[in-house]
Formats: sequence, structure tokens, C-alpha cells
Amino acid sequence: MGSNALTLTLTGENFGGRTRLEVTWSATGTTTELQTTVEDPTRLTALLPAELLRTPAQHVIVNLLGLAAAERPPFFEALQPRLHALRTRTGRPHWIVVDEADQMLRAAGDRPATPVQGPGGTLLITAHPEHVASAILESVDTVLAVGHDPAATLRAVPGAARAAATVEAGLELPTDEALAWSTHLGESIARFTIVRPDFSDRRSAGLQTRTARGARRSAPE
Repeated sequence: MGSNALTLTLTGENFGGRTRLEVTWSATGTTTELQTTVEDPTRLTALLPAELLRTPAQHVIVNLLGLAAAERPPFFEALQPRLHALRTRTGRPHWIVVDEADQMLRAAGDRPATPVQGPGGTLLITAHPEHVASAILESVDTVLAVGHDPAATLRAVPGAARAAATVEAGLELPTDEALAWSTHLGESIARFTIVRPDFSDRRSAGLQTRTARGARRSAPE
């Protein structure tokens, strides 16, 4: 039947202050992409679970760059109960990918951000984990850290904080390496080589592919 994913990203065209959400979707195993734009965020929170995500093998990418920064956390907050209901009923989307998570999963005013519930996985991508809402960080059970000072990335996640102490401060990882921590590793850290994707796609898709493949190679026997 295949899996499906919802990706929320801030990569793409900025519509000059005008609210306009770009939505792209495609089926697994095809190269055809369909695209539309939605100017009403409220309509999109209903459209995603009711129409675009109901097909099991369909992947959906939503570019939220046309949404003002202050409106992004409330948008995700409004979308969450609908995603939770869809996951509870169907198990989909199998993956929710949030690019620039520090822009979408920070506390919105007096309302703290909360993790997406239900079966399935959630992948958060951010260069600033310290800006992600604490309730989200407390729910994280796996961290993949790349680039400069991966110990700082690990320290931002409460569950990985003790393991971060075993990593050299200021460490500079090569571009083809990453550090991994998960709850089953306890205070241990795994270092692994990233497998490059064998295709070119938009920035977010490339990052998702590298992360997923690297994680599979590093999984314990």
C-alpha cells in the first residue's frame, strides 16, 4: 500500500507579505507533481486531512513561507487535532516532517506547543533546537546532530543532555558524518557516515533522505 508523509517547510517562494500557501503532492513511485496555492490557512487545515492525506501512498509538501512568522505556530496548533484524528483513524500520515521546526513549534503566546499524538513518526529539522518549545523537546526520543558543535544540539534535548557530556565541545563534524542518540542508547552516542541520496530534489527532500538512510545504516543489529 505504501507510506505517506506530510512535510511542512519554509523553502520556496516568498509572496511579498501576501498570505499564500503553496501545496505540492505526488504519489509514491511517480515523478508527477501536482501543485496549488491556498490563501486561507483555515481552509488548508481542513483540506489536508480530508483530501490530500487520505490517499495512503501520497506525499504532501506545504510551503508556509507565505504565512507571517507569528501565524505559523497557531497554524500548526490548529492543524494538530485534525492530524491526530486522522492518525487515530487510519494511521496516516505515517510521517510528519517539520522543516525549520524552531519557526513552527515554539510557544504561541500563552499557549505552549504540544507534540503530535497518535501512531506514526515525526521528524523535526532545525538549526536552532534551543528555540523549539520545551514540551516538544521533552518528547524527542532520537537526535541526529550534524555540523559544528553537535554537543550543543544534543544538550538542547532534555533526554540527550547527559549523553552530550561525552561529546567534545566545539567538535566540527565532516559533512558526511553525524552523531546519533536515542533513548535505547542511554548515555551513549553513535557516530556514523551519512549515505548520500542517489537523486536530486528540493532541499528539504534531500535532507530527509540523507537522515533516513543514515539512520538505517546506524541501527544496531
